[in-house]
Amino acid sequence: MLFMSSDNLYDASDMLQNKGLKWEEDFTYFDATVMSGKKSQVETIPFKVKWLKGYCSKDHAHVSLVR
Repeated sequence: MLFMSSDNLYDASDMLQNKGLKWEEDFTYFDATVMSGKKSQVETIPFKVKWLKGYCSKDHAHVSLVR
């Protein structure tokens, strides 16, 4: 999930879990502003969701679907 603000984050998370999806197995969320901006080199984002890969750098956080 991607949000510009965390205001609705927990409502969306609860809705997904009520539909049977599992946190960090079927979906996840993270704060890209915390992950990027302070890194001097590219680092892998440690997602537990197996079909997601990501990395962050000083200026960006990138996330992609992996099949």
